[in-house]
Amino acid sequence: MTYQERYTELFQKYESVTKALHEATQKISFLDGFGDTGELGSYLKAQREYRYVERDFQQLLKYVTSKNLNPTSEYILGDYMYGIIKEDQQNKGTPWKDEELTPSTKGGVRGYESLIGLTNDGEINRMIQGTEYKFPVLNLTHGRECYNYLAKMLQNGGGDGFDVNNLKFDNIDEVKQIYIKVVVTIWL
Repeated sequence: MTYQERYTELFQKYESVTKALHEATQKISFLDGFGDTGELGSYLKAQREYRYVERDFQQLLKYVTSKNLNPTSEYILGDYMYGIIKEDQQNKGTPWKDEELTPSTKGGVRGYESLIGLTNDGEINRMIQGTEYKFPVLNLTHGRECYNYLAKMLQNGGGDGFDVNNLKFDNIDEVKQIYIKVVVTIWL
């Protein structure tokens, strides 16, 4: 999916949920007291959907305006990266159930390690012990967001209290292409 396709998709969703929220707001604006609670429930549902889609749409707009992007370039998200890593590990025979975030030690895995970083080097090193993945990111901000997402998904304890903004990426040249690098090592 390209940035243009993603923008079009999100804009159509944004337009749809904005209209639904407006209609739900109109329905509750003429109620006496609290009126029909079914209308209030519909309003709250429309409000939640609007906030969810609006956040995604605003995030994409932030990416698009933060760097001069080519609309036909490929759009890559953290959840897409995570899905590629998980599917590749499953294809390699790693016992990793679909409902699990990480390989389970109950499923035959003796040990599991995931190292995440940012680099300007897009070359995959086949000589390391684990499996290395690299994905291009738009800029350092997008790299930090993908880093944060992958840390929450792939590393135990990578969520609570973890702030990617506290990490220093002094060795990253922002003028060059930036990649997020994930090394997964699994002991069976």
